[in-house]
Amino acid sequence: MKRRQFLTLSGIAAASLAMSACAPAREIVKRTRGGNEFVVTPRASAENWRVLERLTFAPRAQEVLRVNEIGRDAWLEEQLAPETLDDWECDSRTRGMDTLWMDA
Repeated sequence: MKRRQFLTLSGIAAASLAMSACAPAREIVKRTRGGNEFVVTPRASAENWRVLERLTFAPRAQEVLRVNEIGRDAWLEEQLAPETLDDWECDSRTRGMDTLWMDA
């Protein structure tokens, strides 16, 4: 086997090994996002969409529905008052992290 063939085969083997490591990450994303479901985002006015684009990481269907339901100003006030938001998911994920509850 010539050197060039050896290096080519080694590169292909290394690339395929690296790509095989991506499969578990794809499964994790499927589990956390609920699979590969097609989600239809509800319609929002141009102003509401602009507010969501600028103040969130990306408008999700739930956020569009909420802004349409209560209005832009009320939604913004809700976001600026975090004590009123239901944070049970974050609390359940961080409950086991003892370092968060330690004194400095």
